[in-house]
Amino acid sequence: MNKNIRGIVDKLYDTFSRYEITLPLNICNECCSNEQEQQLLVRTNLRNLSDKLICTYIYAAKPNPIEINTPAAIEFKYFLPRILDLVSQVKGMNDETTLSYVKHLKVVFSKEETTIVNHFTLEFFKYCLNIYPINGNMDEINSILIMFWKADIDIEPLLEIWSKNFNWESLIHFANMLYEYQDKTDIRLNPWGEETKRGFNPFIENDIFFIDLMVSWVSSNGV
Repeated sequence: MNKNIRGIVDKLYDTFSRYEITLPLNICNECCSNEQEQQLLVRTNLRNLSDKLICTYIYAAKPNPIEINTPAAIEFKYFLPRILDLVSQVKGMNDETTLSYVKHLKVVFSKEETTIVNHFTLEFFKYCLNIYPINGNMDEINSILIMFWKADIDIEPLLEIWSKNFNWESLIHFANMLYEYQDKTDIRLNPWGEETKRGFNPFIENDIFFIDLMVSWVSSNGV
């Protein structure tokens, strides 16, 4: 992790430090987590929580009604700095499901929170554009865009940054995206030879707005 992103992550911890959690957590404790895991999630220093425990929380979190700072939203905000900390370390946390719970839990951010999260998003994406492959996965840049999109984060500023970032790594990423989005037909073959819709990623293949945005960006004259 570079120093710039490290500084932003530290600011994330400071910004969201106002939130506290207690047992029992608002997560599934029947099949997705157990009592010991919940105790560790609450009692372990946030910065020391393992990626395994954080993943347990992400997949066990329950949705709540659309209200500001519901118990589920507060818990998510408490864990968010550590989630983004792990994402920034490219330890397998930067996948499509990682931030989708912003929408799932009806999370509403304050202006200050939105600013620091958007700052992280921009700097982390710029960092990833200069790495190839990311986490050993050719498709990772697409997964990162989907992750932010599913968290209701505006990805057009990220695409604008990409359009102005010309180096070997970013061009290789773009070549992979060409394979993903240049075909404007509804049906195509995925890498396993199966017929599927554009954007075969199961987290996004039925999201027409995302796919159309990516197809338009990939095919635009400005790229």
